[in-house]
Amino acid sequence: MKTSFLLIGSLVLFVTSLIYVSMVFVPAKSDKAGDIIPSTFAVVELFTSEGCSSCPAADELLGRLHSEYKENNLPVYFLAYHVDYWNYLGWKDDYSKKEYTQRQSRYGEAFSLQSVYTPQMIVNGSTEFVGSNRSRAETAVKSALSRQAEVRIDLKGCFIINDSTVKVVYAVDNFLADMVLNFAVVERGLSREIRRGENAGRTLNHHNVVRAFQNTTTKEQSEMMLTVPREMVFNKASLIVFAQHSSSMKIVGAAELEISRK
Repeated sequence: MKTSFLLIGSLVLFVTSLIYVSMVFVPAKSDKAGDIIPSTFAVVELFTSEGCSSCPAADELLGRLHSEYKENNLPVYFLAYHVDYWNYLGWKDDYSKKEYTQRQSRYGEAFSLQSVYTPQMIVNGSTEFVGSNRSRAETAVKSALSRQAEVRIDLKGCFIINDSTVKVVYAVDNFLADMVLNFAVVERGLSREIRRGENAGRTLNHHNVVRAFQNTTTKEQSEMMLTVPREMVFNKASLIVFAQHSSSMKIVGAAELEISRK
């Protein structure tokens, strides 16, 4: 009889443990390629310029942070926008665009800044600081990674149509009001010799430079065509897609996909 009670007790304990495991072990969602789609994220945006003598330190920091977070498989996505308001000092930054200056100006309004500046780093559209400040960057990223994403972005694929066009197939869950979906193609491993301006005589290395940027308010699964520079190296490029409130500029979800020419 005692043995029967022991067997019944063991069986109950075993079944209970199975129920408990099934309740607490929820596998992360995956895309069709089997990649884990994170429930937390951090989008790090750097506004920089080849004409700014304070910017190389921020560019280098962005590169180091990108390598460190990637090595630890953390969902942190880096974008470097080259602004154009330094071009008048004698050196034209070929990676700069007026649209990136306008984007920074919108952040300036959101943060109630008297003026924009470089290098400026912004995390999840909600925290801004001098882009070469590593401790501020790490603190902001840590805080961002402690919060759940409000929007899930599923990147089905990024297909190279030709030397200057890629097609993105995507889906978005929980599309929020006043939300914009941003698409950015970033390129790594870029360097340039600077002949004039504040950085004259230096060779600058650039990381995750935004080479194409476009947005949409489409609420359902859809496609996006992006035009990229013909000289861009696809094997050194990534697609970053992130959802953002158009008024507050707060970023509420993000995903990344490597681009490679097969």
